[in-house]
Amino acid sequence: MPVMDEFKKEREMLKGKSFKEKLDYFWYYYKLQVFAVIFVLILVVTTIRDIVTQKDIAFYIAFLNCFATEKDEEFIDVFAQLTDIDLEEYDVYLDTNMRFNVTEYDETSMAAAQKFLSMSSAGEIDVVVTDRDVFASYADSGFFMDLHNYLSEEQLEKYKEHFFYFDEGILDDEIDYDAIYSSELALPPDTAERRDPSEMESPVPVGIFLDDEMCDKLTEIGYFGESQEVVFGIMGSEENKEYCRQFIDWLVGEE
Repeated sequence: MPVMDEFKKEREMLKGKSFKEKLDYFWYYYKLQVFAVIFVLILVVTTIRDIVTQKDIAFYIAFLNCFATEKDEEFIDVFAQLTDIDLEEYDVYLDTNMRFNVTEYDETSMAAAQKFLSMSSAGEIDVVVTDRDVFASYADSGFFMDLHNYLSEEQLEKYKEHFFYFDEGILDDEIDYDAIYSSELALPPDTAERRDPSEMESPVPVGIFLDDEMCDKLTEIGYFGESQEVVFGIMGSEENKEYCRQFIDWLVGEE
């Protein structure tokens, strides 16, 4: 039946009906269409709002394999105040949503690895804090920066006893990015010597072990457990070098 004929038939049927009866009829036959229209409107409004209100990210922090807490906003606010980042104009983004299963490469690990690869390839992430096994997996693929190029001389001296080293000599070939999130890949426990560079062919400090009280801020908030071996690393651009320096000092309590 043509649409106009169907419309005329419905109009004839509803003649003489009360408003409530007309409303009941309409709701019975068209509620799915109403829900669809409402959903589309919400989606459009939300998208427009996000575009209009979106702020540039001044500093991107990634906590991998951390526990969820309700302190993210407070954590960001304190660091933003320390660095004079205007949160009315810019964002300090704390990403706590990437989780890896270190023994079995499941769907969650696959999604996290794809996101991490995408964000790091785009140069979006400035600093990373995670457990040793995850950090080692990416460190050995060349993801983290040489701390000599980012930290001040004073910081290099202060943190040298806590350096996490990777042997640049193992990077004989191009990094195989596809292998990083291969569905057959798991993240085995890191058993390599990371603190003593003497046995390495070409040792590079790419991380800082957050030993003992250095991890107090993170464990007190609940991001990581007290028994975990946690490592800090830098992935950021040169323009955020000062923020990276400030972040590690603040993180370990050197405010």
